[in-house]
Amino acid sequence: MGESSTYRCPNCGYSATVAGGRDCGFETVVETISSSDCRELYDAEAEEKARDVLMDDGRVRGNLTGIQCPVSEKHSFMRWRKPRSCLSSPSKNPEFALRHRSPEMMTGDTPTGGSAAKM
Repeated sequence: MGESSTYRCPNCGYSATVAGGRDCGFETVVETISSSDCRELYDAEAEEKARDVLMDDGRVRGNLTGIQCPVSEKHSFMRWRKPRSCLSSPSKNPEFALRHRSPEMMTGDTPTGGSAAKM
Protein backbone atom coordinates (compact mmCIF):
# COMPACT_ATOMS: atom_id res chain seq x y z
CA MET A 1 0.00 0.00 0.00
CA GLY A 2 1.19 3.53 -0.78
CA GLU A 3 2.39 5.90 1.87
CA SER A 4 1.52 9.59 2.25
CA SER A 5 2.98 12.34 4.38
CA THR A 6 1.74 15.78 5.29
CA TYR A 7 3.97 18.49 3.83
CA ARG A 8 3.90 22.06 5.11
CA CYS A 9 5.35 25.17 3.53
CA PRO A 10 7.26 27.14 6.19
CA ASN A 11 6.73 30.38 4.22
CA CYS A 12 2.98 30.44 3.54
CA GLY A 13 1.60 27.71 5.83
CA TYR A 14 0.03 25.66 3.01
CA SER A 15 -0.16 21.93 3.78
CA ALA A 16 -1.11 18.84 1.81
CA THR A 17 -1.10 15.11 2.44
CA VAL A 18 0.44 13.46 -0.62
CA ALA A 19 2.98 10.81 -1.62
CA GLY A 20 5.70 13.41 -2.23
CA GLY A 21 6.73 11.95 -5.61
CA ARG A 22 6.01 8.61 -7.28
CA ASP A 23 4.32 5.87 -5.30
CA CYS A 24 2.33 2.65 -5.78
CA GLY A 25 -0.64 1.15 -4.07
CA PHE A 26 -1.73 -2.43 -4.68
CA GLU A 27 -2.74 -1.59 -8.24
CA THR A 28 -2.60 2.17 -8.67
CA VAL A 29 0.48 4.27 -9.48
CA VAL A 30 0.49 7.96 -8.53
CA GLU A 31 2.82 10.90 -8.95
CA THR A 32 2.56 14.07 -6.89
CA ILE A 33 1.90 17.18 -8.97
CA SER A 34 1.58 20.89 -8.26
CA SER A 35 -1.35 22.31 -10.24
CA SER A 36 -0.62 25.89 -11.30
CA ASP A 37 -4.31 26.63 -11.87
CA CYS A 38 -5.65 25.08 -8.65
CA ARG A 39 -2.59 26.08 -6.61
CA GLU A 40 -2.78 22.70 -4.87
CA LEU A 41 -0.73 19.53 -4.57
CA TYR A 42 -2.38 16.32 -5.77
CA ASP A 43 -1.46 12.69 -6.22
CA ALA A 44 -2.35 12.20 -9.89
CA GLU A 45 -3.14 8.68 -11.01
CA ALA A 46 -1.04 7.26 -13.87
CA GLU A 47 -2.37 5.01 -16.63
CA GLU A 48 0.13 2.28 -15.73
CA LYS A 49 -0.69 -0.42 -13.19
CA ALA A 50 1.64 -1.11 -10.26
CA ARG A 51 2.40 -4.66 -11.40
CA ASP A 52 3.81 -3.28 -14.68
CA VAL A 53 6.15 -0.59 -13.29
CA LEU A 54 7.07 -1.64 -9.74
CA MET A 55 10.65 -2.91 -9.41
CA ASP A 56 11.79 -5.45 -6.82
CA ASP A 57 13.34 -2.71 -4.67
CA GLY A 58 10.02 -0.81 -4.46
CA ARG A 59 10.90 1.97 -6.91
CA VAL A 60 8.71 2.88 -9.88
CA ARG A 61 10.49 2.54 -13.22
CA GLY A 62 10.02 4.40 -16.49
CA ASN A 63 8.04 7.45 -17.51
CA LEU A 64 4.47 7.51 -16.26
CA THR A 65 1.70 8.45 -18.70
CA GLY A 66 -1.73 9.94 -18.20
CA ILE A 67 -0.62 12.26 -15.39
CA GLN A 68 -2.88 15.33 -15.23
CA CYS A 69 -4.59 17.60 -12.72
CA PRO A 70 -7.57 15.69 -11.27
CA VAL A 71 -9.73 18.85 -11.41
CA SER A 72 -9.24 19.53 -15.13
CA GLU A 73 -7.06 18.02 -17.84
CA LYS A 74 -6.58 21.59 -19.14
CA HIS A 75 -4.80 22.75 -15.97
CA SER A 76 -1.06 23.18 -16.19
CA PHE A 77 1.06 21.40 -13.60
CA MET A 78 4.55 20.28 -12.75
CA ARG A 79 5.70 17.06 -11.17
CA TRP A 80 6.54 17.62 -7.51
CA ARG A 81 9.15 15.87 -5.41
CA LYS A 82 9.89 16.70 -1.81
CA PRO A 83 11.52 19.07 -0.96
CA ARG A 84 11.34 21.95 -3.42
CA SER A 85 12.22 25.63 -3.13
CA CYS A 86 9.18 27.68 -2.24
CA LEU A 87 7.87 29.86 -5.04
CA SER A 88 5.57 31.64 -2.59
CA SER A 89 8.56 33.33 -1.00
CA PRO A 90 8.68 36.94 -2.32
CA SER A 91 12.48 36.87 -2.22
CA LYS A 92 12.54 33.91 -4.65
CA ASN A 93 9.81 34.95 -7.09
CA PRO A 94 7.85 38.16 -6.31
CA GLU A 95 5.54 37.96 -9.37
CA PHE A 96 4.54 34.34 -8.66
CA ALA A 97 3.95 35.11 -4.98
CA LEU A 98 1.39 37.77 -5.90
CA ARG A 99 -0.62 35.33 -8.04
CA HIS A 100 -0.26 32.03 -6.21
CA ARG A 101 -0.25 30.34 -2.85
CA SER A 102 2.37 27.82 -3.93
CA PRO A 103 3.24 24.54 -2.16
CA GLU A 104 6.62 24.24 -3.90
CA MET A 105 8.67 24.08 -0.71
CA MET A 106 7.31 21.61 1.77
CA THR A 107 8.72 19.82 4.76
CA GLY A 108 7.56 16.32 5.56
CA ASP A 109 5.82 15.34 8.77
CA THR A 110 5.09 11.85 9.99
CA PRO A 111 3.87 9.47 7.25
CA THR A 112 0.16 8.80 7.49
CA GLY A 113 -0.11 5.55 5.48
CA GLY A 114 -2.38 5.30 2.49
CA SER A 115 -2.57 7.98 -0.16
CA ALA A 116 -4.74 10.90 -1.10
CA ALA A 117 -5.44 9.12 -4.40
CA LYS A 118 -7.38 5.89 -4.73
CA MET A 119 -4.99 3.09 -3.79
